[in-house]
Amino acid sequence: MATATRGSGIPSARPAGHDALRRGSAAPQDRPGTRAPGRRGAQAVHPRRTHGGPRRGGSRHARRGAARTREGGARRRRRRTQPRRGRGGRLGHRHGAGGRGGRRPHRGGGAARHDRGVRGLAHRGLPPRAGAAARTRCGRCRSGVSVTGAGGPRVSILLPCRDAEPFLGACIESLAAQSEPRFEVLALDDGSRDGTGPMLRAWAGRDPRVRLVDRDGTGIVAALRRLSGEARSPLLARMDADDIARPARLAAQLRLLARRPDIAACGTGVRYFPRPRPGSGYLRYERWINGLTEPAAVERDLFVECPIAHPTLMVWRDAFEAAGGYRDAGGPEDYDLILRLSAAGCRMTNVPRVLHEWRLGPHRLSERSDRYSPEAFRRLKIAHLAAGRVPAGRPLVIWGAGKVGKAFARGWLEQADSATRARPVEAFVDLDPRKIGQNIHGAVVLRPEDLPAFAAPARPYMLLAVGTPGARREIREALDGLGFSEIEDYRAVA
Repeated sequence: MATATRGSGIPSARPAGHDALRRGSAAPQDRPGTRAPGRRGAQAVHPRRTHGGPRRGGSRHARRGAARTREGGARRRRRRTQPRRGRGGRLGHRHGAGGRGGRRPHRGGGAARHDRGVRGLAHRGLPPRAGAAARTRCGRCRSGVSVTGAGGPRVSILLPCRDAEPFLGACIESLAAQSEPRFEVLALDDGSRDGTGPMLRAWAGRDPRVRLVDRDGTGIVAALRRLSGEARSPLLARMDADDIARPARLAAQLRLLARRPDIAACGTGVRYFPRPRPGSGYLRYERWINGLTEPAAVERDLFVECPIAHPTLMVWRDAFEAAGGYRDAGGPEDYDLILRLSAAGCRMTNVPRVLHEWRLGPHRLSERSDRYSPEAFRRLKIAHLAAGRVPAGRPLVIWGAGKVGKAFARGWLEQADSATRARPVEAFVDLDPRKIGQNIHGAVVLRPEDLPAFAAPARPYMLLAVGTPGARREIREALDGLGFSEIEDYRAVA
């Protein structure tokens, strides 16, 4: 991809044709002091220094001042004698103005000018030294695919809406204010009974990047499936109609995916609003998810909770489709997608910045639907764990004999699935001495130091199901001291 470094509109300290003249390759009209064809008078002569320099006997400061004066004069003369190369202005070199191939300047330059961090993104694909392995997403080689597309939108934003009139205006304003302007919004009114539909139609009428997709009120999963099928970009992004994206959100995610070809999906840091009360579980979740800024951390805590906030998700469409896209499994569709992406070998992470304002309130679907209840999350975790995440032939041990551990073990034993019924819980482990020796669901409660003896003849596989803040860190330290490795020998599931 051509890089527009010449003719960018950036003034240079050298006269026009200087480098070509040194190489001996300048055309006659490009040589300083020669006449350009079809021009007369002073404008026919390309700029050059026609006066002598400062006397060598002058001071160093005087010589520098004279040099700056000459450069300023040459700069002004070039502005008068050389045609403008495009609309890119001073940012033309970042967005393709001038340069080889006659590329047109980036028409969103006004917005991009305020976010210098994305410069060059429009013309940068995957690193040429990355090789086939680094260009692979979930086992599929992405040869020559970049975040730019071929003149189309870089990312397709999926925006299902239902009864969102009180909040939709702020959402629209936040997307219009994005520093990365090359996106499309696929908006769907999923059976709203308020003014959501007219608001979406008015938005689409004034912004050509917005496309309305028709759909009856058949639910969130059907709406997301329809929207993802209409996307034109190689990248899909989610947005909720009641949330607010900070201006740098799309640019930061595109930048991360461009720099890290091993990443198939990413989210961003979040901030709940209105602010929850101190000690709230929302604040604990906010701190937890904002700390998952590396793929290893996301994979480590994959079964604790959904490690990517769904309204911040950006994912390569080919990885999304290879994992099966959105499906209705009766539980949280966002978490189900993340778990299937991980099972397919996709690496995921979060941008280490808070770039999304996540609205709280009783209007939220997650507050009203059984699809997002703790029981639904637990059923989904157990189904994915039983489908190959817990190694076969190893005794299953639940670390945590409290309320959370007992509920997880009961769910495991009651799940209507042959895989879980064939894997009974062999034992529990707990740090509370009052629970040692108890029998729970037919399994005894052990002390941590009893695990090495329990490992004969096969090393157990442990699921950490504890709800006390800070307990996961304490248990991980204990297991590491006993020679157990996370993911290989145990996983946190709560």
